[in-house]
Amino acid sequence: MPYKHLPITYVTDEQECHVCTSHRPNNKGYPRIKIDKNLMFLSKYIWETYNGREVPQGMFIRHTCDNRMCINPQHLLIGTIADNNKDMTERGRFMWKSKSDYPRVWGEQVYNHKLNEEAVKEILNSKESYPILAKKFGVSISLISLVKRRKVWKHVKV
Repeated sequence: MPYKHLPITYVTDEQECHVCTSHRPNNKGYPRIKIDKNLMFLSKYIWETYNGREVPQGMFIRHTCDNRMCINPQHLLIGTIADNNKDMTERGRFMWKSKSDYPRVWGEQVYNHKLNEEAVKEILNSKESYPILAKKFGVSISLISLVKRRKVWKHVKV
């Protein structure tokens, strides 16, 4: 009997990622799907459906695009935890054990930055309210506050 579940929808971004729009992500950012009353990662479901076989025990689905919401089967690979850890290290997503181990990166060097230096200068020089600035730049009000109070993007000269 075929699975019954919420239809899967997505939008394609500039990196050819199929960004899931139909299923909510879990607290780590991965969308999940309910199959026969059980939750599973949507990327695993897509990989298994596309490849016509189950992911072997002890193996995981890796994203070549580093986009957790991506369900493009062309971006999904099977691999081990060691493979995933190697990917994370090579792509700068490694979670460091202590604060002193963090690489010294800031601003546009941070892989998931939402602003650029030009936007930060505009925010710093603006008299507009925080909510208006947040909407204008597509970020949270708290990020605007951090920029204005020079807690982040401190290296930008006004």
